[in-house]
Amino acid sequence: MKGELAERLLSVVMGWDASNVAEERPVIQMLAEYKYDEYQQYSPGMRFIESLALWLNQFDKSEREPALNFIKDNLVFISLEEMTHLVAISFNDFIKPKLIEKVAKYLEKDPFEQMKEVVSDLNYEISLRRCLFLGLSDGAHIDIFRRYNNSLSNEQICLSYDIPNKKLCELKEELSKDIDESLKNNNKDLQIEKKFNTIVLLDDFTGSGISYLRKEGDEWKGKISKVISEIKNQKNIFSKKIDVFIVLYIATEKAKTYLLEVLQQYKEDFCKETNFTLITVMNLEGINVETEKHSDFLELAKNHFDEIIIDKHFKKGNYKRPFLGFDECALPIVIFHNTPNNTLPIIWFGDKCKVKGLFPRVSRHKEELYEKNT
Repeated sequence: MKGELAERLLSVVMGWDASNVAEERPVIQMLAEYKYDEYQQYSPGMRFIESLALWLNQFDKSEREPALNFIKDNLVFISLEEMTHLVAISFNDFIKPKLIEKVAKYLEKDPFEQMKEVVSDLNYEISLRRCLFLGLSDGAHIDIFRRYNNSLSNEQICLSYDIPNKKLCELKEELSKDIDESLKNNNKDLQIEKKFNTIVLLDDFTGSGISYLRKEGDEWKGKISKVISEIKNQKNIFSKKIDVFIVLYIATEKAKTYLLEVLQQYKEDFCKETNFTLITVMNLEGINVETEKHSDFLELAKNHFDEIIIDKHFKKGNYKRPFLGFDECALPIVIFHNTPNNTLPIIWFGDKCKVKGLFPRVSRHKEELYEKNT
């Protein structure tokens, strides 16, 4: 649909006169061109203004203005450029200082006053090489992370946390070779365990933290639990005492609070010799949709809610008020490649829902949604 036709359709849907068009058109065009057209889950030929007109047209006339105002005033859209920046600074600004602290403690040096001495020490070089960087999802943007940190070896950065045993053995072999070479180049004869002793887990966003770690009955579930279980089963590749850095490019305050609490409980229950450090590059605070301030839009979200999205995965969080999104996070967030399920579902409903979302979300569990719909 061409831009002018889309704008005319939007004007008809909203019932605007010439003065309304003159006032609203520049704002909506700016939002579309600056960010929202970038959304990667739009179908071919679809862009923000077309999607906005079709989305609004599904509602009663009295609901359309509150819906449009909410999108203009409250939506938080994370663009590719913004995400790339967060990925780019994650190592030097957030991960590296933690590694420096770790080595400084071993060398009994002050990590701030003697930083140059710590970084130039062979122990730091080897400690850095003994780090294994793993993506927790495709949102980890490992390609971008690797490109901005070419000082790291390709043999210590992996796209996924689910690594085949053969690949792990190859990584361990390369680690041993590199440590031997570092010792030889520095004329050192140190007794160093040639195993990985720091795991860095990377991901783009969390609104609740539940998918990373949770306890179901007496059993621990989630991505972090899977990683730790693998470490325990690979004693010839990973040290007994290990540091795990969980690096999230974007996280809500709710998710941070939850993860800090559950990680402590998990450590006490399952892995006392593992040290967990939670690192968030960008913190999102106070963006939840407030009940009183956004009452009109929340009522719309409630009235048009489609229970088809409530599957076994959705039920892992709180869902007494499912129209607020996964775990009732009530977020107004859209990320350029997909919309988090913590966002209000009225924004991201997919093709199989009664109401199609403004920024349709692609679910990782679409096969279950299909079975439920049929």
